[in-house]
Amino acid sequence: MALPSSSIADSVSSRAGQGVELTLDTQLQYESEQVLAQAIESSQSVSGMAVVMDVKTGQILSMANLVSTHPKVPVSATPPATTVTAGGVIPIGPKDAVNEAANNNAVTQLYEPGSVFKLVTFSAALQDGLINPNSIFSVPDQITLDGSNFHDADPHPTEKLTATQILAQSSNIGTSEIAQGLGSSAC
Repeated sequence: MALPSSSIADSVSSRAGQGVELTLDTQLQYESEQVLAQAIESSQSVSGMAVVMDVKTGQILSMANLVSTHPKVPVSATPPATTVTAGGVIPIGPKDAVNEAANNNAVTQLYEPGSVFKLVTFSAALQDGLINPNSIFSVPDQITLDGSNFHDADPHPTEKLTATQILAQSSNIGTSEIAQGLGSSAC
């Protein structure tokens, strides 16, 4: 397919750039990887990622991406003595149970912006003293706001949830109820 002549005229030749300066803190990177590995092992997760950013400058200080090196084995099966990964043979056990991810999932995977932004809502409500981790809310399956219907990912009857449970379950409706308590000045 031929490009329209206007797009060829609008193109700009490449220019030599300047060097790239990394902002990673090697000690913080190490600590992030260690803590993330422990969290993956203790929660029996498939993978995990952690990004530490200096919020004043936007500099990325640490970015860890790890995967479990051996999947969960059915209870009736006998686990093999070792498992082979891209990095070689790794003993099965509490040590070396994770390895670097093949991809940088922290920058290649998509997240629902609303799910990530829930932390902002909770932080503001906690800071303003509107909630504490044990505050209880009555959370219906769906609500209508300004003519639009909103619902949680999984259908459920109206249930009583603490603020902690709302965040853990990533409840859209529960978070919306907390946000309504903040008012428009917080937005």
